[in-house]
Amino acid sequence: MIPVPRLDRRFPKTHRITQRAQFQRAYRFGRRIESSCFVLYYLPNDSGRHRLGITASKKMGHAVLRNRLKRIFREIFRNCPLAGIPCLDIIVNTKRSAAACPYQAMEAEFRRILQTIETKNDG
Repeated sequence: MIPVPRLDRRFPKTHRITQRAQFQRAYRFGRRIESSCFVLYYLPNDSGRHRLGITASKKMGHAVLRNRLKRIFREIFRNCPLAGIPCLDIIVNTKRSAAACPYQAMEAEFRRILQTIETKNDG
């Protein structure tokens, strides 16, 4: 049997926002765009790559649900083209309504917001 090369689908720490100060900086100085399922904050960074931070509070529900939503947003982030946008810190705050949103709707909203950011950046 011929081994099939495995695609690297990991989400390394260099692509994550992990520290509270980084979240606070984006909340304080970044831009905010609200969607039906989430609120997205973004702020240009100097790290040379796009970074993602996700928050899902206990108000969302039990841990299984919160972790599922985080996995979904990581996957959406990995699959979205970010080539035309300068390096950003992107923070996604999930809303309670995200639990009922289908994956396709969340991905479409995320892509729409990225297009808005790209348009603002060009103009």
